[in-house]
Amino acid sequence: MGENALAEKEYEVAIKYDPTDGDVNNNYGAYLCRIGKSEQADPYFMTALKDPFYKTPQLAYVNAGNCSLGRGDLDKAESYLRQSLEYDDKNANALLSMADVSYRRGSYLRARAFLQRYEAVGTLNEESLLLGYRIESELNDSKSANRYRTELLERYPNSTEAGRAAGREQG
Repeated sequence: MGENALAEKEYEVAIKYDPTDGDVNNNYGAYLCRIGKSEQADPYFMTALKDPFYKTPQLAYVNAGNCSLGRGDLDKAESYLRQSLEYDDKNANALLSMADVSYRRGSYLRARAFLQRYEAVGTLNEESLLLGYRIESELNDSKSANRYRTELLERYPNSTEAGRAAGREQG
């Protein structure tokens, strides 16, 4: 809520109190990633995964994957996201991120497959609609590309993603 210094202090206290707690470490890693300290986040995700009582390792893997994706480390991102999907093959966040990784690598058919899996379990949003538009454009499927683009422009006309799909911004 805008109080980054205070939040970081609170996380550090929580880590000091229980340095092996999976939830605390995963949350701190995700926080570090959100504030642009993604290089510092990985050790916290890994500590979360070592906690034998941590009930949602797929979340730590997807957070680590998205953090790696955010800094452009596609190999690490894919590895973490695949591990997340081993725990839960219907994890919408991991599926959408795998579609993004595949798209960035130029594996457009694979990106389409991950996006279709995402659509079966997740909710279409600005990010997924723009990614669908981009994937289908690369695959020269103008009908599908236009369907994604139209839905994006109708549902989220003022979003950054709609601006990109409409050609108003690069990205």
